[in-house]
Amino acid sequence: MNRRRLFGLSAMAALAAAGCSRTDAGNGAAVQAGTDEIAEIVGPVSPISAFPTADEMNAFVDRLAAVDPGRVLVTEIGRSRAGQAIRNVRIGSGPRPILVLGSPHSNEPIGLATTRHLLGRLAADEALTSSLGATWNFVPLVDPDATRLGEGWFGGPFTRTNVARHFYRPPGDLQAEWTFPMNWRGTPIGRPLPETRALMTLIDSTRPALVASLHNADFSGGFAYVSGGDSDYWRSLTGHITGNGLPLYRGEPDAPGAAPLTEGIFGMPSFDQMCSAIAAGCADPLALSGGSSGHYAGQYGGAYLVSELPLWSDPRLADDSPGCESPDRSLGCCARRPPAADLPNSTRKVGVSRLSSIGGAVRSNAMHPGSWFHWIDWLLSRHRLSSRR
Repeated sequence: MNRRRLFGLSAMAALAAAGCSRTDAGNGAAVQAGTDEIAEIVGPVSPISAFPTADEMNAFVDRLAAVDPGRVLVTEIGRSRAGQAIRNVRIGSGPRPILVLGSPHSNEPIGLATTRHLLGRLAADEALTSSLGATWNFVPLVDPDATRLGEGWFGGPFTRTNVARHFYRPPGDLQAEWTFPMNWRGTPIGRPLPETRALMTLIDSTRPALVASLHNADFSGGFAYVSGGDSDYWRSLTGHITGNGLPLYRGEPDAPGAAPLTEGIFGMPSFDQMCSAIAAGCADPLALSGGSSGHYAGQYGGAYLVSELPLWSDPRLADDSPGCESPDRSLGCCARRPPAADLPNSTRKVGVSRLSSIGGAVRSNAMHPGSWFHWIDWLLSRHRLSSRR
């Protein structure tokens, strides 16, 4: 399987995510958007009415393993800080190892639905799995503790108010995806969590040729970070996104040092490039909590894909006519928050809230749910986008 074929498989992961993110898509809608090869791999993607919870995901994996234990191998690769099992699901035995992270962040369940679909598809079709020449490793629940804390909205209703009430995402130094040990100019950065160490063990033992990390944004178009490829590959990714009726993200990348490759596709910066970009902006790279799974796996020379699909979207996101507010004012208002003393006790558990707005992805430390949807309301009203509560 050559590198172009490998990138095609990573595009498949993004395509499946696009299909799973659209509750209004008809059966097979994702299939129509891709190449014939990718369409064959993915198969029909049915519309969904809810995202799987941690218990539902574990039960699904157990059922697959019970039906065909010889082909679906489930192993425990570590334990969370609360003692929950972190499991890897292996399917196939080809020469190219592929690692799929189904829920790198607890508030991004599109990856859970994608993982469930791909696991079911590969487990059900042995001939297809064998033809791909890959050994698939899926980690459906990277951080089961955080997922359980924030899964209260996974079953709907899918309104901004309900999501905000049940929203949970831990602060950066407590996120498994961003606490891999790195080094910048001779200084070690990062204190791996137990969840991170579980992924490190899996990466070290499999040396994946591809890491596909399945993310989702809140409000935006679709976009992706890649570690390489060529213009054909990048255009293929954008074609999968737009072919599923989703607008492309047109803002700035939220990873420091990332470079745009084509519309909606960014080059994933190395850890050194991220640190250099942060330092150039007069911030301290040593304050980072670590690197990503892709940074860590990069030591083995594998490819990396981060797919980002929106929970909510609107065709007017593609409107590039002048707005009534400057980007600086919009971002500044999103970043403001009330003093911690003014927050209800029930909201102080939320460490980091992510808002992907029209002007770009905004990260604001310790933003609580009330301010999260308050500023979304403000942004939507100022940009004349309607969205029901």
